[in-house]
Amino acid sequence: MNEDQNNVVDLADLEGDFQTAKSSWDPEDKPFDDSPIPDGRYQVVVERAELTTSKAGNGMLKWTLAVVSGKYAKRKLWRHNMLSSSTNFRWLLSDLHICKVHLDKLSDLHEKVHDLLDCLLEVTVKNATGADGKTDQRVYHNKFIKKQEPSQARSEEHTSELQSH
Repeated sequence: MNEDQNNVVDLADLEGDFQTAKSSWDPEDKPFDDSPIPDGRYQVVVERAELTTSKAGNGMLKWTLAVVSGKYAKRKLWRHNMLSSSTNFRWLLSDLHICKVHLDKLSDLHEKVHDLLDCLLEVTVKNATGADGKTDQRVYHNKFIKKQEPSQARSEEHTSELQSH
């Protein structure tokens, strides 16, 4: 057997699932909804918060928020706190305050970023069309609702991380 034959996927075992999907597939259906979430207020949970760098090279706090109820449940929203000016820091301080996270100094954010996870919040979404014709979606934190129990997936991931150390 040559090397190419070793890398061939056996599709016969997958034929049943393929036919099931094909029988209910509509070419007009999208596998996911990538349309903007409309303007409005939504309840979200903070799924992820990370300190990272923007495309421009500036520090930022990137929030991944999941809508928890209604027509848009499980859809994601993102919020970015740029870490580059006193105006940006006022937005950051406001968002952290809403989540009941307080900093004495900015360097404390490294230890506190995990405290943002699982916060249930009310946010406002506002959409605007940019000069390039693309939708620019803004997400604003309104209020803290409660701190939820850690998600099961994150708990299992954390447990496996602890076991591997």
